[in-house]
Amino acid sequence: MIGQTANFQSRSLNWKTVLFLIASSSSVTMAIYLGVEIYKASSDPDDAKPRNVFLPLWFSFDWPYQRRYAFPTYLKYIDMPYFLEVESSPSFEDTLQEKSIQYQVLDGLFRLAVVRDLFGIPLSLKSQENDTFNIWIEPKYPTVHGPQVRFEKQDGKLQISWQWTIKLLHWSAIDTFLTGMGKKLDRMENSDALAKTHERGSGRVHEVVLPMDRKLRLDVCGDKDYKVVFQGTFHVSHLSEKPCGLVGYTGVIDFNHLGICQGARIVKLDMVVEGEEGETLYILT
Repeated sequence: MIGQTANFQSRSLNWKTVLFLIASSSSVTMAIYLGVEIYKASSDPDDAKPRNVFLPLWFSFDWPYQRRYAFPTYLKYIDMPYFLEVESSPSFEDTLQEKSIQYQVLDGLFRLAVVRDLFGIPLSLKSQENDTFNIWIEPKYPTVHGPQVRFEKQDGKLQISWQWTIKLLHWSAIDTFLTGMGKKLDRMENSDALAKTHERGSGRVHEVVLPMDRKLRLDVCGDKDYKVVFQGTFHVSHLSEKPCGLVGYTGVIDFNHLGICQGARIVKLDMVVEGEEGETLYILT
């Protein structure tokens, strides 16, 4: 029995040793790589272009649970144009909840025959203190997290700065890696594809100069590598002020229709109604 215990402790120690060696070797490798880049930048006699070095510390993916990141803080790592648009409106979340989402929930309730038959119309929604509202970001791809170090030489002096960076791992990241090895894939970036037209007859590509505000909208709209999900509740009542129940909703931001209710789209609705025999749950959508 004592021998078995000793063997178990030995195996446990070996696993810890292996993990320690892996972490140590990774740290040493990144430190050497960073040192080489610093040496190259400092030994360059001219003020070369800034260099960015990304040091991956860990990977993240949807296992064993769905990842959720804070909105809008996480946007600055993966979608700066939309982050700037959200930050430009201090009351963005309040407007989203009290106007855009409320309108979409009401519209969804009005369209359901079961709601009209049970409660009649018109209905009103009110947000009370015990109502909930949560909004978060769900990446569609695995992510890698770590610091990005920037080397910049100005007037013969080397300046080093860093910022925390989160990168999404999808096929464009592979293209970037291949490009760095001199194997550029034959394609145009999305932003270029939106701003260029191709003449098949002549084989020429013409640049289309877009206003800055339109370029920003093109960057904000369209399919994203992540989802913005929101969830909450409203109290429902008839215009007679007689309480009807509590409606729960789940929705997403539709980036292809940002001009309509800030892109809010409801994907799930349910309602809890209190009656003489207790509460009844209605799964509406």
